[in-house]
Amino acid sequence: MSIKDIYQNYLSKTFLALIVSLLPSYSYAVLDSINVSNTLVTEGNNASILVTISPAAGDDGQIIIYEASAETADGDDYILASNRIMISAGSTSGIIEIAIPQNVDTGIDLETFKVGVRADHILNSGFENGSAGFVVKEGFYKVEDLRGWDNPDPVHCVVGDDDFGNKDWVCSYPYKFETAAVTAYGHVGTNKVLEVDAESQGYQDLVIVPGVEYEVSLKATRRLHDDTPTTVDATIEIVTQAGSDVIVGNTFTRNNTVWNLTEETMIIPASNTEENVRLQFSTTNTTTIGMIIDDLSVVRVNPLGAGPLANADAIATIGIIDSGVTAPQVLMSTPYSTNEATFDVEFLFNEAVDGFELSDLQVSNGIASNLIASPAPAVNSFQVTITPDSSPLENSNIVIALPAGSVAAVDDNENNTAASATTIYDVVKPTVSISPKGFNVLTPQTFTFNFSESVAVLTLAELVASNATITNFNKINNTTYSVTLDPEDSLTENEKVTLVLAAEVVSDAAGNMNVSASLDSTFDQTIPVISVVGDAVVYSIQGISYVDSGATVTDTVDSDIANKLVAVNPVDINVIADYSVTYNVTDAAGNVALQKTRTVKVVVDPIVTIKNYADDQANPALVKIDFELAGIIDVTDANLARVNAVIAALTSGEVDTAAKIQAVVNQVNTDIATENAIAKI
Repeated sequence: MSIKDIYQNYLSKTFLALIVSLLPSYSYAVLDSINVSNTLVTEGNNASILVTISPAAGDDGQIIIYEASAETADGDDYILASNRIMISAGSTSGIIEIAIPQNVDTGIDLETFKVGVRADHILNSGFENGSAGFVVKEGFYKVEDLRGWDNPDPVHCVVGDDDFGNKDWVCSYPYKFETAAVTAYGHVGTNKVLEVDAESQGYQDLVIVPGVEYEVSLKATRRLHDDTPTTVDATIEIVTQAGSDVIVGNTFTRNNTVWNLTEETMIIPASNTEENVRLQFSTTNTTTIGMIIDDLSVVRVNPLGAGPLANADAIATIGIIDSGVTAPQVLMSTPYSTNEATFDVEFLFNEAVDGFELSDLQVSNGIASNLIASPAPAVNSFQVTITPDSSPLENSNIVIALPAGSVAAVDDNENNTAASATTIYDVVKPTVSISPKGFNVLTPQTFTFNFSESVAVLTLAELVASNATITNFNKINNTTYSVTLDPEDSLTENEKVTLVLAAEVVSDAAGNMNVSASLDSTFDQTIPVISVVGDAVVYSIQGISYVDSGATVTDTVDSDIANKLVAVNPVDINVIADYSVTYNVTDAAGNVALQKTRTVKVVVDPIVTIKNYADDQANPALVKIDFELAGIIDVTDANLARVNAVIAALTSGEVDTAAKIQAVVNQVNTDIATENAIAKI
């Protein structure tokens, strides 16, 4: 069993009391706690999960939304007939029934799945007590002029012009909010529902927490009546109370011919910055017969959840026992993650057992203590306290195992099968990086917060800016948020705006509060400077790997500019051609450097070029780069023609290696030196 304080780490009881005092008119359900029971069930039966709430359900009942997540059990091992139950008014408990089909082919003694429940309702309306606090829409859904001797509708019509006894009547029909038992709408039962049509429209004002997601859900069906349009529609919207600006809305239609309540949902995003909002219904249908609504709920999405049922406020584990199994089976329940110095593990056996001792447990990265057994004679549940090791645990798994044969059934002395459970021990505080570190125009800029893990609840209230105004808070996901900062118009080059997130204001799933973070973002309009390392034009021999010497970059503000340099090297060493290697960079402020390039000429092997010239002087004359690429030294502008002349007189076999070519060049230089010496005599 996993029980979470619904308002952990971000919403105090004082604030909750304030909400309650401000909103006495509608059916809300601020719960102090919600609890669900673990259950063991033999396949072919129903799993009954006890849901306990505090305080008791209000006058309109308490909607409990639930969902399942497979573990070792597959999704077809259990059947969810619905996704919600209603705890009746004044009651503190209800039962979730889940059908477990017979599945004799699995051959697995015990399979498990989890059921998560949510009940942190800002609005909870089954319409059992009528309008449930909704306010009728102002104005008239229909205004018409009628003519006649008698008043056609004394409630809604008043006399206009009197033309010799034949009168004009002005008839105005105001909106109303219509709730009634389902029998009034062609269905069997005593449950009350709401009809949304041309006449029945209304709204309810709510107080929510900015920066937190809420799920709005309901069930809807087309009213069954001869005069009902073939297709009916309804729109549910969350708008601001002050200006009625739409925050989120959902228009849905129904064309069913049998009574069939099906779900509609929408999310109030965490980017919402409005605390006082309004939920309102409307329709485009012009008849007074339309859409039937039931089980309307506005529930907070748990931002601190972890694992498959991340949005659950409490989680139950259900164990499915194979119908052919006789050995004792046990469910072990632990927190998904914790940073507490100790935590409890619960053991639920499907029958009474004896012989369970602390020494039976195997605990990695922790110590077991304080074994508590349920009272005799039905000794089938136990609780054990686990103390995590002090070191080296940081995001480590604590595994609690009960080996096979540790306990025996009281009835037949048969030994248990093995079981284990895992809790993540997390004592690492969330960290955050804020970007960008610079900007180059005095217009609104988007800044992003990237947390090391999921956190909650970050809102504008936790952020402080200097030299700028914060607007447009947006939650991208549980680890990433963004805001818009509008810098002051008076900022000059190299002045900064500062954005600060204080410590201990957001929490991870285990309860670790964040470390502080701040960013000084510089107003910077100076472009970075790129310098190519080496020559602007280089040669590379075909078939031999080319290694570019790169470039360097400097920036007056961005200390990380070197890591932002982007080099594009398209050189194909197998294809003779000229290639351009490009170098580009953009600094943190968005300033783009002037592109720099290097030309890389992929050429044929120079030895081949020299051999070809020796064989046939119709080929282009040799140039200095031919010799340089071949590794030949001492070829100059002064002796190049003489070297070419000598090579032209040789065969390709006499210049087919660098050593032979170098020997030719050396001999030419020796001859030139001798000739110069003789000339001086």
